[in-house]
Amino acid sequence: MEPKAELNRFLGKLIAKERFIFIRFSDGEMEILRGAKLILSDSGVTWSKGQSDFKYPAYDHKDFDPERDKALMSALTASAKHQSPEYFKGISTSHNGDLDATNKMIELNGGSEENLTFSDLWINSNYKKFLEHVLPVLEALPVALIANYRTKPEKISNLWSLIPVPDGAFQNHAQVVQEVIEKIRILPRGSVVLSSASSISNLIGHQVSVLNIDVTFIDIGTALHEQLGFTDSRRLYISQLKPWRPSTFKEKLSYLISKGSKIKW
Repeated sequence: MEPKAELNRFLGKLIAKERFIFIRFSDGEMEILRGAKLILSDSGVTWSKGQSDFKYPAYDHKDFDPERDKALMSALTASAKHQSPEYFKGISTSHNGDLDATNKMIELNGGSEENLTFSDLWINSNYKKFLEHVLPVLEALPVALIANYRTKPEKISNLWSLIPVPDGAFQNHAQVVQEVIEKIRILPRGSVVLSSASSISNLIGHQVSVLNIDVTFIDIGTALHEQLGFTDSRRLYISQLKPWRPSTFKEKLSYLISKGSKIKW
């Protein structure tokens, strides 16, 4: 499977107004599926590999405890197991360096690779192509964007509207998903819904498929953070947009030697 060809495949569906649902299972989702504690806070990061003082911005904060949040883990597992012709799951692949995650997602998909693709479909070595070819198509559409309440979709297009998600949505995921689904239900048939709401995106996309709501649903992840004004998003792939200067040299070099600089199946 070739990453740019995969991006073109979904771009073709978008242009042709062919309904599909795409959700991503990245590092955070895999931590939850494995039942590992996951905390991103002002104090840093806690996950299965230990603790780090690396601090993500407030809109990226999350808190998952496997004992307290069993319902969230169950809902996310259901989204990973769900199968339907229009339902696509992005998973970790060889460049992510987590073979266990790859195998787990294939296992949850019934042992098949059908309708599986890259979790990094819109980012890393596909990022520039996403901005050059996919974003212009989206900019021309009346998109409903599901994202943190701080998000300002008008920075991208006046045609876009926001379906806001509050902080701490993990602990209130059932109500958040229900409220978002109710808003999606009243959108015009064939609408495009983008979601940048961490693991909540997976739950919403799953419900869109189960309820057969006639919209195209795309988990966009962090691919539009820069365009939405979240300039401190800490994602190395965004360094591709910066010129080579002494002040950007370390960041750009770090991306070039990272696994994400070349997506591989």
